[in-house]
Order: sequence, then C-alpha cells, then structure tokens
Amino acid sequence: MTYAIVITGEINPGFTQEQVINNLAALFKKETSFVENFFCGKPVVIRRDLDMLNAQKYQAAISKAGCGTKIVEEGAASQQSTDTVKVDKTTSSPNDFTMAEAGETIVHYEMPEEPSIDISSLSMSSAGEQIINPVEVPKVNIDTSNIDLSPSGSVLTEKTIIEDPNIDISNLSMSQVGSEILDTDK
Repeated sequence: MTYAIVITGEINPGFTQEQVINNLAALFKKETSFVENFFCGKPVVIRRDLDMLNAQKYQAAISKAGCGTKIVEEGAASQQSTDTVKVDKTTSSPNDFTMAEAGETIVHYEMPEEPSIDISSLSMSSAGEQIINPVEVPKVNIDTSNIDLSPSGSVLTEKTIIEDPNIDISNLSMSQVGSEILDTDK
C-alpha cells in the first residue's frame, strides 16, 4: 500500500500564512514564490508513492512548519473524492524527515477547466479591409507673419567679456625632479 502527502492549505493555529510560506520554503529549500503555489485553494499533492512511515515523517515536518496536511491512501485517492479519502492523523518525529531526490517532482498541479467563452457574436473582416475609419485632424492655422530670420552670420546675442582674474603667481616656484615636496619630519 502506498500513500501520498497532501498539503490542505490550512494554516495551523499560532502561525500566519507568511510564516508558513517562509517555513516551507526553508524546509523544501525553494523560493517563497514556489511555495505560495501550495495555497491555491485546493489540496496539493507534494509527494506520492510513500510507505506509511515516510508519509508520517513528511506530515510531521510540514505540520511543524505550520501547514495542514493529510496522508492519503493512493489507491483510494484515485477512486474517491478528496472529502472521503482515508486520512491517518498520526505523526512521528520531524527529525526523521527526508527530502525528495534531486529532479523529482514534488508538486502535482491539477489543470483548471477550459473556460467556456461564447464567441458566436464575433466575426472577422476580410484581409486588407479597413476596420477603423480614420479621423480627420483639423488643420492648425498658426500666424507666423511677425517672425523673420536674421541674415546669415548675424550675432544674435551680445558677447560678455570676462576680464582676466589677474592672479599673482610670482612667489611660486618649482622643485627639482625627484625632490621631496612634503616635509615628513613634522
């Protein structure tokens, strides 16, 4: 007999959803965005083909992280609805928890139903047919009669003459190449 571990999406008392998401992300070593998918409003199967002992280990570790879980008998899960699936609430030590092997799928997603959208009132135009009538934009009448151009080479602004700052550098000198310019004894 094999079992599956199912996350119900319920938050255990004393935990917030944010705490549970962070705890599960740390437990599964995944990003929080991945774990947020566990709270989609439907039970999520995260591991299948477990014996009862390993299923109980998963359940204990996930419960300790603050998330509701149930153990589902796999033969019954395919034949019964999730409301009537046999659930074993016993738990074992969370220290015995083991992780899925690398590359193993731990989340089973159920595909949503295809939406039923009525498109009978829609139609398609022929190729090349204009489907939007262009809107005529009224011509803008701007009076430019008082604007003229200066002749080529004209100066449009007056030059501002900046006087030489007249800085006295007569007391400055240059040292010989390689000489020390800072007195390091001070």
